[in-house]
Amino acid sequence: MEDSTQVLVKLPKELLEGIDEVVKEEGYTSRQELIRTLIREKIREDARKRLAEVVREIAPRLKGVPENELWRTFEEARKEVWKKRAEHRSR
Repeated sequence: MEDSTQVLVKLPKELLEGIDEVVKEEGYTSRQELIRTLIREKIREDARKRLAEVVREIAPRLKGVPENELWRTFEEARKEVWKKRAEHRSR
């Protein structure tokens, strides 16, 4: 992996044993691969949740909007998600 940073994490023995079981049962090549996958999934899940929040906020404004305008509205929603993400990170 290019431009990676190593992170040291202490885990309880039981959690590490659980990680090892998942690695073995689900065919991951290593603990590292599983942990990276889980982190990526969590980040994507959080982004989807933030996007859903924004869509719920703007959905009432979408009624009667021509299809070509929906893309502009979607782009606004995407920017709002990134804005909220940045605000969340700065807390």
